[in-house]
Amino acid sequence: MKRHLPVIPFIITGTGIFFANNNHPVFLILSTAIIAIGFWLRSSRLPFWIFLIITQIMIQITGERLNLLFTPLILINPHPLFNFYLLGSEAVANLISGNLLFNVIPLAVFTFVSHLFHNEINSGLDRLRYELNLIKRRSEFIISSEVDSERLLSAFKISPHPAIFRPILHFLSYLRENFDAQTIAFFYRKGDELTLILGVSVVKGFREEVHLKATEGILGYAIKNRKEIIIPEYDISIDQLGYYRNRRVKIKSVAIVPVFFGNEIEGVLVFDSQKRSYTDEDRESLKNGGFTFTYLVGMVRLYEQQRRNAVHYSALYELAKRLQKELDFSNITRISAEVALTIFGCDHVGIASVDRSLNQGEVLYSEGLRELPLHTTFSLDEGLIGWIAKYGRYLLNNQLKKGKVYRIKRGETSHPYNSFIGVPISVEDSVIGVIWVESRTKNVYREEDADLLNFLAFQLSLAWNRANLHKRISELAIRDSLTGLYNHRHFHEEFDRLLKTVKRLVLIMIDIDHFKTINDENGHQVGDQVLLGIARVLSGIKGISARYGGEEFVVIFPDISEKNGVEAAIRLKERIKSQEIRIKEKTIKTTVSIGLAFYPQDGTTKEELISKADSALYRAKQAGRDRVCVAEKEES
Repeated sequence: MKRHLPVIPFIITGTGIFFANNNHPVFLILSTAIIAIGFWLRSSRLPFWIFLIITQIMIQITGERLNLLFTPLILINPHPLFNFYLLGSEAVANLISGNLLFNVIPLAVFTFVSHLFHNEINSGLDRLRYELNLIKRRSEFIISSEVDSERLLSAFKISPHPAIFRPILHFLSYLRENFDAQTIAFFYRKGDELTLILGVSVVKGFREEVHLKATEGILGYAIKNRKEIIIPEYDISIDQLGYYRNRRVKIKSVAIVPVFFGNEIEGVLVFDSQKRSYTDEDRESLKNGGFTFTYLVGMVRLYEQQRRNAVHYSALYELAKRLQKELDFSNITRISAEVALTIFGCDHVGIASVDRSLNQGEVLYSEGLRELPLHTTFSLDEGLIGWIAKYGRYLLNNQLKKGKVYRIKRGETSHPYNSFIGVPISVEDSVIGVIWVESRTKNVYREEDADLLNFLAFQLSLAWNRANLHKRISELAIRDSLTGLYNHRHFHEEFDRLLKTVKRLVLIMIDIDHFKTINDENGHQVGDQVLLGIARVLSGIKGISARYGGEEFVVIFPDISEKNGVEAAIRLKERIKSQEIRIKEKTIKTTVSIGLAFYPQDGTTKEELISKADSALYRAKQAGRDRVCVAEKEES
């Protein structure tokens, strides 16, 4: 608002000139020019007092027609010079015209009240700023926005739970006050890189991403020498510290303390002060502060690891309980994926089934960012998922976008993930699937996460195997043991269901011609081969097929017309007739007789339809076999 404030008088003046001259087009051009000059002067960054003088000149140019429109400026910016010029200009103009009492005095009262109003607000704001400043000086925590959660996770090996920051940050705040520092910052070391993780400060203006070389500068020198570095009079570039955006921040003294975990340096604590100089007398205190910081972080690690374990194992226990009750495969995958999302806080979780005999996998579940299309198939020779399935080992990749790494298969679309961990789902020694989680953040997953995901995969495999076993047992209960078609009981269940749900259907009853003779002349094993041959034909059609008993079969075609039903029956008869069974040097061909009934034309109950179809079958037999008959009508 303040940036555009000087332009307002120009806009008012231009408008006043235009209206003062009866809206003449020439003055419209002049008014536009005045407003444009105002914007140009604003961009030229002239002092505000120059704008005040120009404003008063332009007020007079308007012929005092719109001078009251300038009064809101008193409220917006009650600058004393501005108000002095405004009131002075009005006083001179109105002394000449003799209207001083009626025009200037009310304006002066309005200006005085505005000043009181602004002073009261500014006083309250000043008190609020002072209180906030006190709070910030007690403990203003800084956490790099890039690493506020995940970097802490990888650095301290703790979770990003907000409560876990507090004891560490409060201790750093205590150190800042004790050593009279304006900033204390902790840099975590990973390889040859130092990353600002967290700290406390009374100065604003920190960089969001601070990465320094662990082998360079004063921080690198402290790491190399494995001891505290104290600089009583800091006269080095502020860039050596890296965390100040404003290079004009004053620093009088700096101390750098290596942070040890065991014999390894995991980072450095940096103290900088504007008020005091650190000396060798402070070395022992600084060293003790670093040791206490290390001890505190270690305690927090231990506590948080135990808390994480409790949360994770509780989630896995609940998973095991829920999966014990589930026999539906889709629910099993969904529940397992939900638990994985809860435990790992990941951006994507996927589950795929695997058939190693076909060297192929299929995506069964995908939830999160950039979900994969369900039922996507892939070769086990491509991608990370295929590798896990093929070799039966877990895979962890925290730099997923480096190099040409495929997750599923070649040519897959781009994805936002940087970290990946996947494990096989195995039953005994056989891999039946893969579960994996992914995160957009780099370096999130560790070896212990692989153990956790393996345990989840184990629970999933038990439920998966139990569901498959239940499915097989359920199938055995409804399947004929020899042919694999539905049995007599399940045929009746399906027939009852269809009569309630469809508007029309065709019932086909099939009987093998001269089956007793085949058995008597060639034995029951040959008879079984004949039954299996017909079952293979029936299993390849879209209808519901069942072994009705002995050498009889039934087929239900839902939602087709009479004509299509008859044509389907004729095709079945011809396909069965074309089959040959070779026994030594002998070839056996079989024919069948077929009877049809139509719902609802031939009956509305199951019993009526079966009776009509059976009668049609009997007539087909009587007419010479190897033919198709419909209820009350013969058609071959």
